[in-house]
Amino acid sequence: MASRRTRALRGPAGSRRLWLILALVAFLAVDAVLVGLALTSSREVDSDTPYIQPTQPPQPSATPTPTTPPVVALPVRRVLAAAGESAVWRAEGGSCTGGVAPLLQTSSDAGATWKDRDLARYDVRQVLALWIRDVNYGEAVVRLGDGCTLAGMRSFTAGQFWEQQDSIIGGHSFLDPDAPGAVHIDGADVPAPCGDAIQAVSGADTVVALCGSGAAFAWSSGSWMPYPPQTSAIAIVGEAPSPEFVLVGAADCLLGLGKRVDEQQLVPRLCSLSPAVPGQSVATWAASRTWLWAGNWFGVL
Repeated sequence: MASRRTRALRGPAGSRRLWLILALVAFLAVDAVLVGLALTSSREVDSDTPYIQPTQPPQPSATPTPTTPPVVALPVRRVLAAAGESAVWRAEGGSCTGGVAPLLQTSSDAGATWKDRDLARYDVRQVLALWIRDVNYGEAVVRLGDGCTLAGMRSFTAGQFWEQQDSIIGGHSFLDPDAPGAVHIDGADVPAPCGDAIQAVSGADTVVALCGSGAAFAWSSGSWMPYPPQTSAIAIVGEAPSPEFVLVGAADCLLGLGKRVDEQQLVPRLCSLSPAVPGQSVATWAASRTWLWAGNWFGVL
């Protein structure tokens, strides 16, 4: 005979109790599975997609600060000329009144190699401007002899031999760093637009002058027209289609080529990690490229 307990479980009340027990067991089993999945999914797993840690965006400052440190601009005593893809001439201009001899070099392979050219035998004391048509032909505006006489010179032999031709002076625009009070334009001297002019060069359409303060001017219809201030500019890009400058930049762009849209914002067209050296940085435009000589570095950008 079955026991009373067995009979009781087989009755209506026992069946309900059995279903409750089974339901509780099933709930606990499902819950254990879910907890296990949650613990597994929380573990670190390898991924081919790198995870980029989000960073706090920079907050606007109540008082904007300049993006570049103050720059002391110096008179530019270098000249640079280029033509085509490979011809380039450069000179340390020297100083006639200061007794510093010039040095002229020419290259036919875009600056990969250079040849020194002897100017002393022509008694050249200073080089003020250079222009070249190709590898062989070039022109220079210079000062000659103890009297520092202004003269024009031309070479048909890649700078190896020269002849004096003063008629070419009128085709060049330049500033003598030893006499910055005047700019030579169209064969005549005109007053510089500022008392601290450091360079004046020909562009594609006009003559551009730069002052030590960063003030810039373009020659138009017989007078100087102000250009947007170029804070931290130390030189002008010669022969450029539109005015551009060599600018001292920030850490990620030590030397910028371009122009400022305002005094606080520098958005260069090109950057170089070679430092910009005031007084020893010069650039020119040729064959849709910018040729740059800064300190001991030369390159085509």
